[in-house]
Amino acid sequence: MTPTDHTYFVHNKLREYEEQASAVRSGGSSKPWAPPFDVKSPADGLIVHIGIFPFGPAPEGYTGTLEDYRVIIWHSCKVSSIFIHLGGLAPEILEVTGQLQGGSQGWSASRGGQSIPVKAGQVIGKVGAQGIDFSVHDTRVTLEGLLIPEHYQGEAWKIHTVDPFDYFQEPVRSQLLEKNPRKTAPYGGKIDYDIKGRLVGNWFMEVTVDYGGGGSKEQS
Repeated sequence: MTPTDHTYFVHNKLREYEEQASAVRSGGSSKPWAPPFDVKSPADGLIVHIGIFPFGPAPEGYTGTLEDYRVIIWHSCKVSSIFIHLGGLAPEILEVTGQLQGGSQGWSASRGGQSIPVKAGQVIGKVGAQGIDFSVHDTRVTLEGLLIPEHYQGEAWKIHTVDPFDYFQEPVRSQLLEKNPRKTAPYGGKIDYDIKGRLVGNWFMEVTVDYGGGGSKEQS
């Protein structure tokens, strides 16, 4: 298991979806699926990677396909943001990447592509069926409560996870915090609880050396 390094942004159409599903179960007609909201880049940056999960059916009560993307944006040489479960990509992005198939390798600037520049507030895609996962990572920060950073090499960004609310300017920061159910600092939560010499923090299965289950008994 890996610590959950992202926040959850849930949109306000879920009740409408439930009502539509209930109506269809009662004999009503399905509706075509369309993601309800745009997702915008929080700052200027470069899209460097687009991962693709297997596409699935639209939510109950709707027809069509539910697309599912993971997008990484570098906003500087140190700070990046990650969006997971985007329900669609902006046409400007698809012009660069070409059409992307569900469950495929995805697109990456490191595989010969060209980074895609985006501006703050530019639409990069659509929200997913439930919402999106969002995280911010700053390589100037290394979490002290993950005592052995090498255990997280499979997700190298994880040890640099930061509170996303700290990276938003006003008035957006206060607007987001108003909707945040957590009312005490750190408002974005905490994932690093290791304390040297104490049985607290992240645990790993015997004979493994990282959260992904890798390694051997000799290494552990």
